[in-house]
Amino acid sequence: MKKSIFIMLAIMLSATSIAQTKAITLEDIWSNGTFATGAARVGRSMADGERYSLMNNDGIAVYSYKTGEKLADLMLFADIDALKNIMIDSYKIDDNEQQILLSANFEPIYRRSGVSDYYLYDIANATLRKLTEDGKQRLTTFSPDGRMVAYVRNNNLYVMDLATLRERAITTDGEFNHIINGTTDWVYEEEFSITRGFHFSPDSRRIAYYRFDESNVKEYSMQMWQDLYPSDYTYKYPKAGEDNSKVEIFIYDLQQDRRIVPALGSENDQYLPRFQWTSDPSKLCVMRMNRLQNHMELLLVNADDNTVQTIYDQTNTGNGKSYVVQEALPLTSKRSLYSILNGREGCTRFFDLLLNGGSANTLLKARMGSYTCADYNCSLFDASISNVLRSRL
Repeated sequence: MKKSIFIMLAIMLSATSIAQTKAITLEDIWSNGTFATGAARVGRSMADGERYSLMNNDGIAVYSYKTGEKLADLMLFADIDALKNIMIDSYKIDDNEQQILLSANFEPIYRRSGVSDYYLYDIANATLRKLTEDGKQRLTTFSPDGRMVAYVRNNNLYVMDLATLRERAITTDGEFNHIINGTTDWVYEEEFSITRGFHFSPDSRRIAYYRFDESNVKEYSMQMWQDLYPSDYTYKYPKAGEDNSKVEIFIYDLQQDRRIVPALGSENDQYLPRFQWTSDPSKLCVMRMNRLQNHMELLLVNADDNTVQTIYDQTNTGNGKSYVVQEALPLTSKRSLYSILNGREGCTRFFDLLLNGGSANTLLKARMGSYTCADYNCSLFDASISNVLRSRL
C-alpha cells in the first residue's frame, strides 16, 4: 500500500513539474505518444557469441556486441520482389547460420498461439521460397542440422525436407476439438505457458511430440465480434474438476519411419507439462505431475530400447506444490539442468542431473525474492533424494 502511494505521488509531482513549463494536452496523452515508454529492440545472438542479429523494417542485419555497430546485412526486404506488400512478423536463423525462416501474416488463435505463412531464405544464394501453399502453419522450427523443419497444420505434425520441399505427415488423425498433435490444448497453453509441442533430438534423427485427446472435454461457446455480425466460437474448455485432455508423448524415428510409444504410466488424469531431449540424442526427459500437482517426477526415456527410468521423484505434503519454472537446458555432453520450484520450502532449486552417471548436487538455492544467494551445500536438498538420484543414474 505504501509503495502504491509513493508511486502515485511521484507521478503527480512529475506531471506538476511538466505542467509548470508546458500544458499537457489530450493529444499528448492519446495521440502524440508524448509520455509513451520507450522499448529496446531485442537481438538474437550469433554462434560466435560476439555478434547478434536484429530485424527492422528494412531487413535483417548483424551487429557487434562490443561496439554496437552494424557489420553486415543478412537480407534486405526491398531486394526481394516476393516480399513486397508482405509484413514480416519474426525470423529464425538455423544453427549453421545459412538459412533464415521468416514468418508473415500472423493470425492469433489464443493468448500465445497463432498461424503464419513461412518463407525460407538462403543467405549465400539470396533466394527465397515459400514453404508450402497448403495453408498456414504453426510453430515452424529448424531441425538441429538445418536440413528439415517441423510444423503443425490442422492439428497434425509435419516434417519437411528443405532440399526437396517434400512434406512428410508424422500424424494424420488431427481434428479440431478432438485430437491435437505437435502443439497443446488450451489448458497447457494458458496454465503451463507452452504451445510448441514437439522437439527434434540433437542429431535430428527423431522427433518427440505431444498428442492430446480432448474428445471427452466439455465445450464452451462464446460470440466473436470482429465483424458486423457476431459468430459463434466453440472450443474445449475444461473447468475445475471436469475432464481434462488425455495427454501422451510419442517419439517418431525419422530414419526408420516408425513411432515409439513410451510407457509413461496408465494414469490419464495427469500432467506432462515439460519434455526435452537431453544432450544424449537417444534420451528424452519428461516431467510428470499428478493433477493435484503435489507429486512430480522426472522420467528418462531411452528411445533405443523404449525403457523408462524415474530419475527424480518428489512428493509435497500439505498445500505445497511442485511447479516447473524452466525447461531442461543442456550444459555439456553429459549434463542437463532442470530448475524446480519447490512450494513446500519456498525456494528455487537447480539440480545438476548427470544423466550419464555421477552424482546430483544442488547448484544454486535462490530464496523467493532474492536472486543473489549461491549455496552449493544447500541444506534444503534432502539427502535421501540425492541418494535416489545417485542410485538411478
